Amino acid sequence: MKELRIKSGRPLLNHVLLTADKYSAEELAAMHGGIIPTGLVDQLKPYQKIIAISPRLKEVPFKIGDLVLINIERYGTSIQKKNSLKESMDEYYDKQIVYSVPSLMIDGKECLKLGDNDIEFIIDEYEEVVPEKKSKIVTPTKSKIIQ
Repeated sequence: MKELRIKSGRPLLNHVLLTADKYSAEELAAMHGGIIPTGLVDQLKPYQKIIAISPRLKEVPFKIGDLVLINIERYGTSIQKKNSLKESMDEYYDKQIVYSVPSLMIDGKECLKLGDNDIEFIIDEYEEVVPEKKSKIVTPTKSKIIQ
């Protein structure tokens, strides 16, 4: 059986295709001072770039290449997950939110397929700030033994 690999395409109705950029462990560590928050690795970033726009969306304020803030909250589902640390307690399950955002593979890259109403804000100007590496060197003081 042959596999179909989509090279390019156009979304229908009121849909747009966006990049599916996700947080990496290195990026999160740099943002949070060396600490990687649990559950954020491989999560979608709230801002994405527009790859394609439906031909039906003629009078929209955004264009291909724009960086936009998206609303993925409507694709979130609350689930209960077992917590082995709390087995002996009444609180055996933890509430977690799992996002199921419509996506497809185009030219070997994952893309998001969202409606134009999922775009909340167009980012006109932005600056990428690389956080400084703040590494503290701690030298232990010489201990004095009291006799």
